Amino acid sequence: AALASRPALQLATRMAPSWLEAHFLAAIGLALLVAVTTVPGNSWPVTLTLGLLTAAFALRIFLDRSNLAWVVGTGITLTVLNLVATLDVAQDLRNLDYAVAALALGAGYGLAAWRLPGLKPRLFFRAGAILQMTAMTAIPVTPDNVRGLLLVAAAALVMLIAYESREPLGLYPAVYIFAVSWYFVVKSVVPPPPNAGADALILAYSPLPVVYGALAAALRRRGVKKWGWPLLAGAAVIAMLV
Repeated sequence: AALASRPALQLATRMAPSWLEAHFLAAIGLALLVAVTTVPGNSWPVTLTLGLLTAAFALRIFLDRSNLAWVVGTGITLTVLNLVATLDVAQDLRNLDYAVAALALGAGYGLAAWRLPGLKPRLFFRAGAILQMTAMTAIPVTPDNVRGLLLVAAAALVMLIAYESREPLGLYPAVYIFAVSWYFVVKSVVPPPPNAGADALILAYSPLPVVYGALAAALRRRGVKKWGWPLLAGAAVIAMLV
């Protein structure tokens, strides 16, 4: 990694940059291939290999100041997710670990885009943060109150990313994530009756369009109408469904 990123070392060793770059990438691919093919399934050797490869790319980028920070971000995500997959725990606890990992990774991506403007492309880290926290809605975490709180935290982080990037479109995923969290929060606060059907679901969601509409109206009063459109869209969709 050091040789592939430092022209002075390349000159000293009389090695062509393209030759070094090709061998650097080939070594990375070979190491990952060996780890995956020799060890069945997800295991700590694969996790360790992913971590070392990510560290090698991080060194490569640190020395070269290249725009490949997205590779390090991807490597960190794969390393963490593979680490969770190797844990010898019950499935319910594993699901919780996945959700917490996705929340932490999303927060890390968002923080990197905010505090490290030298990382390129910043759009990758913002999109990666939003994608990972949106994926949390599909993880069946138990109990419901923990799932609801994790999703509320994810929605808040996505909202902060949208605010930091000055991009109202970023509120759409936040509106969706919060809508999913609403069900679990309400279910935890007001337990549904036995054999609850669609009526209970409709009743639980009936206040949410009003909440979204009130927030959109407040934003309109403050002169930031474009930030209210995602809330109005969420209110309209939920109102049609319930």
